[in-house]
Amino acid sequence: MWRMLCFVALTVSLAFGQAAADKPAAARVAQAQVTGEVTALDAAAGTLTIKGEAGEIKLRTDKTVRVMVDGDPGRLDALKVGARAQASYRKEGDQPFLASAVLDEKSIAIAADELNGVEATIDQIAAAEGRKPATLSVTTAAGKKRTLTMPVTAVILKDGDAAKIDAYKVGDKVMVQIRHAGRVDSLKALGDKLSFTAFLSDHTVQAKVTELPNKGNFAVQVEGEANPLPCRLVRGGLVVKGGKVAKIDALAVGDVVYVKYTTKQKGKAQVQGVFPKADWKLFAERLLQRADRAAKQPKPADAPKTDQPKNPPAAGGAG
Repeated sequence: MWRMLCFVALTVSLAFGQAAADKPAAARVAQAQVTGEVTALDAAAGTLTIKGEAGEIKLRTDKTVRVMVDGDPGRLDALKVGARAQASYRKEGDQPFLASAVLDEKSIAIAADELNGVEATIDQIAAAEGRKPATLSVTTAAGKKRTLTMPVTAVILKDGDAAKIDAYKVGDKVMVQIRHAGRVDSLKALGDKLSFTAFLSDHTVQAKVTELPNKGNFAVQVEGEANPLPCRLVRGGLVVKGGKVAKIDALAVGDVVYVKYTTKQKGKAQVQGVFPKADWKLFAERLLQRADRAAKQPKPADAPKTDQPKNPPAAGGAG
């Protein structure tokens, strides 16, 4: 399924690329982004300076700039010198560059969460009209209203398979990944909660097992990749096979599975889960159950107090 989605996206991209090649190339203005401390601000003049890792970037704004404060549309004068902010801008000519969007610190965090994926309710689905693209309007669980363009590269899943947007309707509860780019919000991915958990959260690849597990270490071959991907099942990693939760040694060379990982350390993918397509729903349900139990665990500050000393003698044996 995942390979099919990638193939469709690549085919569409190549088709658009060929159409563009038939026309004279237009000059493209480089788009850039800076995140850092606001060192100067003149809201009346519509200018600001942000000091990022590469130094200070002077920016100007016009009436089309999108300013986000606390995750909602706001005004430039809501920003303060010394505060953290992020700006997208056109790297054209000399400074000050023209900014297309400016986000305060809270909006930066909200945008990052929405890119990773958030729960939302569908408010409206609008078909494309002429040059106006199709859009999806949602309200996130945090109460943020977003109107998203739907590019051909957007991944839409339902019940574990690729779907079209008309598989959903107004009022449906979904998970969405939102890409914020300048003045535009676009849909990166959408799915029901189980499909999203299994296939869209974190890094999820379909691959064939090439080496037998050994103390949690194994390797898979991802189609299109030159070399096998070394993997390490992290402590608490979830393996599902044959309709039940299994141990890592239940895998065998040649198994086609989905591998879910968060990061790579020392060249190895840190794997949170492994499952064949037939067991995707059970995998997602178990993963959500674990997350729900973890969320209900009392935080250290909420733990009941005891009369035990702060540093009791170590007990024999490893915990």
